[in-house]
Amino acid sequence: MNFSLKQLVDDHINLSYILILTERHLKHRQTVEQLTDALPFLCSCMDYLCDYPQQIHHPLEDQLIDFMMSQNSDAKRLVPAIQKEHETLEQMTEQIRQQLHIARDQNDMEVLLLLKKPLLDCLNKQLQHINNEETLLLPFIESLMTPKNWQIFNLQLEQQPAFNEINKKQTLFASTLYELVSLGRNGRLTSEHWRSF
Repeated sequence: MNFSLKQLVDDHINLSYILILTERHLKHRQTVEQLTDALPFLCSCMDYLCDYPQQIHHPLEDQLIDFMMSQNSDAKRLVPAIQKEHETLEQMTEQIRQQLHIARDQNDMEVLLLLKKPLLDCLNKQLQHINNEETLLLPFIESLMTPKNWQIFNLQLEQQPAFNEINKKQTLFASTLYELVSLGRNGRLTSEHWRSF
């Protein structure tokens, strides 16, 4: 598997893990107190789920799609649906992220209770989107891209001025991912534990 395609697959695995972890923690918090304790963790997960796709994953995916369209007209059949899904999910996720941060900053637990269902819906839509890309887009990319195409595409990526900056961001995001997974697994997601990082 080519490096760029592997990066997209790895992104999907990591994003899915955070989505499922967030969903499980949200479903297991029934009371206002439990949700309040989990709020810093939920906000951080939503930050990751907004920022990583916008800054790293979707730009790579978009560049790969643009490259494929320049090489093969068949690629144009998937592009509008994928791009529309990205826009819709980014807007939805960003809106919920902002509302969670407002609930946290204003200590408004009524808003937090009202956000539980929309947040679960958003997480499920994100998971479905990843599943669609794994079953439709990535196999399609793999079928169209030749070894020569991959060589040209990867060379173009490496020659971009922002390439090193993206690599630095990926390292920072990997650290954030590790912290979120560690916090999510230990079950102690109180505000005090989160602030200790």
